Amino acid sequence: MGDRKRELSKKIIAAALVIVLMTVIAYVAVLGLNPKEKANISVSSPLPNEKVAIPFKVKGEARVFENTVLVRLKDESSQVLFFAPFTAQAPEAGSFGPFEAVIDKLEKAPSGERVFLEVFWTSPKDGSELDLVSLPLRLEKAASIP
Repeated sequence: MGDRKRELSKKIIAAALVIVLMTVIAYVAVLGLNPKEKANISVSSPLPNEKVAIPFKVKGEARVFENTVLVRLKDESSQVLFFAPFTAQAPEAGSFGPFEAVIDKLEKAPSGERVFLEVFWTSPKDGSELDLVSLPLRLEKAASIP
């Protein structure tokens, strides 16, 4: 009787795994999710936790509305230190294009060494921030910081 229960348990577990797998496949098909699809914004430089000094360049690639990416630098207390729009050089609408931003001056002195680089775009429909990429960085003190 014990072997029979064990065999039945194995069959139930196998059936449950098949159901879970089929559910995941159905969700992916319905929602159009593609794990190989690239994010609309990627930042290649600087790297997370990299130490940067003002001025520094932000490089990446974007596929966003009107090719406009917004670059913001915040400190640990969420105080905005830098904010400006930049243009991705996409060959056509809906294509990825490289962008390069220079953070050359801060609006305020940061509360500490740790800052957060944020790159995103805003929805033309409601102004919400989309595809936010946030990278922690370490900021060197320099003469160009107020």
